[in-house]
Amino acid sequence: MVLLQDAVRTVGKGFLGSAEILKSDSQTIYERLKLPSSHAYLLVFKEYERVPWAKLELEEDAGSPQEREGPRARQQKLTQAVQHWITVHSIPLLAELDQQNVHRVLNSGARKLVVLVALSGIVAQHAHIDLQKSNPKSVALRDEVKLWAVQWRKSQHARAVDMPIDWVWTSYGLLLPRPSDDPKLSSAIIVVDPHHHRYYDRQENGVTLAFKPTSVFQTLLAIEMHKLSGKLAGTFWSRLAWFMLEPRWIMVWMAVMGLVGYWLKSSHPRRPPGSSSLSPQPAKPFLHASSSDPAPSKPPGFATVFGLNSNVALKAD
Repeated sequence: MVLLQDAVRTVGKGFLGSAEILKSDSQTIYERLKLPSSHAYLLVFKEYERVPWAKLELEEDAGSPQEREGPRARQQKLTQAVQHWITVHSIPLLAELDQQNVHRVLNSGARKLVVLVALSGIVAQHAHIDLQKSNPKSVALRDEVKLWAVQWRKSQHARAVDMPIDWVWTSYGLLLPRPSDDPKLSSAIIVVDPHHHRYYDRQENGVTLAFKPTSVFQTLLAIEMHKLSGKLAGTFWSRLAWFMLEPRWIMVWMAVMGLVGYWLKSSHPRRPPGSSSLSPQPAKPFLHASSSDPAPSKPPGFATVFGLNSNVALKAD
């Protein structure tokens, strides 16, 4: 149990207060949540919800005598597991997407979905909403989406499904329809799969995602049941880079580079001492080509928003 407490304490320091971690051994908590008191748990509560948003049973598995590790290795493994779990589940109920949490939401490598709501009419200031400058209807719509997040999580609990879903909103950086008094007509909502670099802006029947709980829930359920393939995010080159840099390809590229190095070494044997492989004068065709070729042009830039290509079409229903 000491290793578990040290692992949680170490992880908590790394979040710098963005996720508050409390410790308790009260039997009342075990009884109220109907948990066996013989185990330790990590519980996530979001915004005054009485039911835990997520739960992780902690156990110090020593393994078999042949696989038993030292205290330091076990401590490191526990710390990594706890850190990954807290990173996935510690996003607020409906967080504003900004530079501080964009990595945790979209680039953490975790297998999860992100419901991204682009709201017009909201003026954010110092991590808070300026209610005087914001459209009251936009603020009310944001609060409504927060209720959808709670309803969907309750549905997951009822179906014993544990697919992590982050609900986030942003008020800038995305191409939105022309502003209007009704935020539903000038805002957009999509579902993002960061791990597979895909996004979903339509329901299973092809209708554009709308600001209705049934529209969002049916889309999430279709994704959960693998009935929607979605659309690829980013440019062709970025998708190619994502594919090539996947962990399963790292060993392949290492083997290829090793073979190339061996071929270069065997096809170009070392020259005896005193000989030179450089000619006294550079070749004229090379000089002519290097002086006449135009300067390389810069590749076209693509504006990106939190890792998503800005040419992603976002339309309101």
